[in-house]
Amino acid sequence: MHVGAWLHDLGLGQYEQAFRDNDIDAGLLPTLTADDLRELGVASLAHRKRLLAAIAELGSPDQATAFGRGTGAYATARPDGFAYHCNGGTLTPALAPMRFTLRS
Repeated sequence: MHVGAWLHDLGLGQYEQAFRDNDIDAGLLPTLTADDLRELGVASLAHRKRLLAAIAELGSPDQATAFGRGTGAYATARPDGFAYHCNGGTLTPALAPMRFTLRS
């Protein structure tokens, strides 16, 4: 997964450089805390909450790196049955109960 594309898809692309400068990759995302985000320069509480919610949707570190492996394409499934598919810029919700297809 390309973290920069993911941040832009969340509407939080202004943090891409901070994530790059601190070597935050898809495998580290699930380990980030609110304090880590503050240290990365995410001052807005709303932005921290949005990032933490999106990180929780990614699941485990293994899941985060499995989606797209650096291609910019990824998908994430939520317990409510929605899967979100992204290929380098467009995040699209699709009804897919706990199953999803990664298209690159």
